[in-house]
Amino acid sequence: MRIALDTNVLAYAEGLNGGDRKAQALTLIERLPGDSVFLPIQTLGELFQLLVRKLKQAPAQARIAILAWRDAYGLIETSEGVLVAAIELAATHRFSFWDAVVLASASEARP
Repeated sequence: MRIALDTNVLAYAEGLNGGDRKAQALTLIERLPGDSVFLPIQTLGELFQLLVRKLKQAPAQARIAILAWRDAYGLIETSEGVLVAAIELAATHRFSFWDAVVLASASEARP
């Protein structure tokens, strides 16, 4: 099983929306088999923006968080295959495009 974490899970783990959400996200992440977890590249970019804009972190502080997530899990690039699969998911199953990218990324991840 391959798991691609969504930006929201990472944002909650970083403290967005309070301590309860943070604890829930961290508990979820800790329960996942680490070698099966991957981060689509765009989730780290989105997380950086959230940390700076919503949590009002200094960009240097947000960078530290992003690099820590990068080092913790395997990354998935948004390839042409991911793009095409995401469009298909969005068109066929009415996923939002970015959620479809995360789902498509999980299917392309290599353990």
